[in-house]
Amino acid sequence: MPINILSLPSKDLQYALDCMDIGDLVAFSLCSKRTKNLVESSNRQLYRFAVLVYENRIRFEMDVGTIETIYDRVFLDIFDFYIIRLGDRTQVWMRQEFNRSDWIAHLMNIFNDSMITFLSIENDSLSYLDTIKLFFSKMSHPSYQ
Repeated sequence: MPINILSLPSKDLQYALDCMDIGDLVAFSLCSKRTKNLVESSNRQLYRFAVLVYENRIRFEMDVGTIETIYDRVFLDIFDFYIIRLGDRTQVWMRQEFNRSDWIAHLMNIFNDSMITFLSIENDSLSYLDTIKLFFSKMSHPSYQ
C-alpha cells in the first residue's frame, strides 16, 4: 500500500530523508518546491564535492563520509536540461526549463554550506573559460566574500 511521504509526521519524514542516499535526495528535491525545501532543511553534509568540467557536460562527484570511510558516493553528469546519474542505478532527471547554471545552483542550494572541494577543467581551450564562468556565476571564492 503506497504512503504519501509528505503526509508523514515531521519526525518520521526526517527519518525517511536521513535514510535516503545522496542521489535519492537530489531526485526528491526535484519533485516540488516543498521537497526541495525539505532536502535543504535536512542539512545533509558532503565530505567531498568535486566538479569536473568537460566541453559537453559537467560532472559532479559527491561523497558523504570521512577521509577514512566514504559511505555514499554519487556521480551526476549535468547537461543543458537533464542530469544523468551514473552507476549501478543509472537514472535521467529532466527539467526543460533548466540549464546547466540552474542545475548547479540547485545542487549547491540543497546541500547548503557545501563548497566545491575539487575543480578540474578538462578542456584546453582558453575561450571556454568564459563559458565556465557563466555556469558558476553564483559562486565566489571564499577569500572574496
